[in-house]
Amino acid sequence: MGRIKVSSAWVWAVVAMLLGGWLWLDLRRPVMEPGEAPKVGAALGIRTEDVTGVTCRAAARSLSLARTGDRWRLTEPINAPADGDAVKALLEELLEQPTEMLIEKPTNLARYGLVAHDGEATLTARGRTVTLRLGGPDPGKGAVYAQEAGSGRLLLLPSAAAASVRTKAAADLRSRKMVEADVEQVTGLSVSTPKLKWSVRRTGEEWLYSVPRAGEKADRFTVDDILFDTVASATGVAAEPPADAGRFGLLRPEIRVVVTLKDGKTGWLEIGGKATGGGRFARGSAGGGAVFVIPAETIKRLSKDPGTSK
Repeated sequence: MGRIKVSSAWVWAVVAMLLGGWLWLDLRRPVMEPGEAPKVGAALGIRTEDVTGVTCRAAARSLSLARTGDRWRLTEPINAPADGDAVKALLEELLEQPTEMLIEKPTNLARYGLVAHDGEATLTARGRTVTLRLGGPDPGKGAVYAQEAGSGRLLLLPSAAAASVRTKAAADLRSRKMVEADVEQVTGLSVSTPKLKWSVRRTGEEWLYSVPRAGEKADRFTVDDILFDTVASATGVAAEPPADAGRFGLLRPEIRVVVTLKDGKTGWLEIGGKATGGGRFARGSAGGGAVFVIPAETIKRLSKDPGTSK
């Protein structure tokens, strides 16, 4: 009898584990109301937050991105930091819109414009890779036919998502951050120009001078404005690396800004010659060697002493 009890206990334990696993998987599925069209991601079995790789191809164009941790990076056609918000918007455009499951394995691919498909998107998530091949339009629904390469299933993809796969440029997804820093984590700020040099350090909610008036309070709001300018995104990208620093006046930059973070790390921003339209060329520690364009108003703020700027 003792053996029977032990065996029964093991059987119930296995059943409980199986039920628990099924419940865990079921809870991960998107909740849908009866009759509600599934989202593209749900139809493909991919969650937006799980995606770690994206490749979009069309004609002679190819665009690839990869995620490490919470950071996205362009790997093709350029190798550069990507704008996480822009990548998230692209993924949501692809995966978070409703779709319709049409045919599991269509035989007449020509009817759907899939004999010679016009572009494709490949997504990698949790070690699984899914490729969607884009076909012709479904005029009545403002959508495009798309076929999952592995299973052959046919579904509808929103026209805007298909357009992004076919035309989205690297410049639309490239990060324009020159200094990667969280404002709240900055403990020190230094600015050097041809006419002045000053440094401040954060003490509580105040900024105190280190140079030139050691210990005096700097204008807190002006320092905050300069700090926000330093970590803000540039207005444009003038050149990807390797960029000719001399051409952009960056061999001897007119202004150099250094920020110090709580963990002791530093970031820097250098500003060089004038750009077309009144802006200035600049590069920074997080820009991967690219040259950016920043507004002229930023230069005005950086060229002032916080203690006298009101």
